[in-house]
Amino acid sequence: MPKLKSYSLQVICIEQNADESIPIPRKPTKEKLEDAGLVQTICWNSTDTATELMETIGGPFKRAFGVDPDEPFKFKYLSSVGGASSRKLQQVTTSPRFQWSGASVKKLAGQGSLYIMADSSHKLLHPVLESQLDEDRTLPVIHGPRRTQVKTF
Repeated sequence: MPKLKSYSLQVICIEQNADESIPIPRKPTKEKLEDAGLVQTICWNSTDTATELMETIGGPFKRAFGVDPDEPFKFKYLSSVGGASSRKLQQVTTSPRFQWSGASVKKLAGQGSLYIMADSSHKLLHPVLESQLDEDRTLPVIHGPRRTQVKTF
C-alpha cells in the first residue's frame, strides 16, 4: 500500500477560455484573482480519488461562480508549457482511461501552484472587468453577457 502523503498548494482557478495557451497570471493579475475568490490554498492527500479531488479542489470555488453547494464544480487541470521566459498554461490531455489521484495532481503542479479552468457552464458572479486589467494584460475581458478570449498585449 502506498504511503499517505498530504499536500497543501495554492490553487488558481481561471474562467473558461477557448485559447490553446493562456498566460500564467503574475502578481498584479493574481491579486485581482485573489480578490475575486479565485486563488485558494487547498489540502488533499496522495490517495484521494478523482471524485474526491473534484470536490476538494473545486469546492472552494463554487461561491465565486454561484454554484449550489450540493452541485459539483466542474473543471479541467492546466499544465504549464514553454520556456522559462514564455511559460503559458494549457489544458491537460489524458487518455480516456486515466484517473487522477492526489499524487498525480501534485506531480502536475510540481513545486508551484496548481492551475485549473472552470467548466464553460460556470460563469463568475462578479467578473473581473477590462477596466481592471493591469500591466501584464492576462485577465479575461468581459463584454456584456459574452466573454471574449484572454487578451495579451
